[in-house]
Amino acid sequence: LWPAPALRRNTIVFVHGANHSGTIWSKTPDNRDGWARWFQERRFRTCIVDLPGRGRSPTLPGFPALSLQVGADALREALAITGPAILVGHSMGSQ
Repeated sequence: LWPAPALRRNTIVFVHGANHSGTIWSKTPDNRDGWARWFQERRFRTCIVDLPGRGRSPTLPGFPALSLQVGADALREALAITGPAILVGHSMGSQ
């Protein structure tokens, strides 16, 4: 059966690009299901993150000048919770 149980052990973590939020992984602009839903329907554990200052994340002081390191540190914290993961990134979220 697909997906293989070994693949489903890891959480798939979806990371959005610079001027987006995690919602890009849930729905497409024309309201079709996004990639996160596709994987959920195939029994993968998924996690959609919002990088600092975007989407559901609180705005941080000095937001316009934040470096990529701030986002990387936040993602590292999320991975400490999820454990082993497969990262799927879009644009800046894949750097």
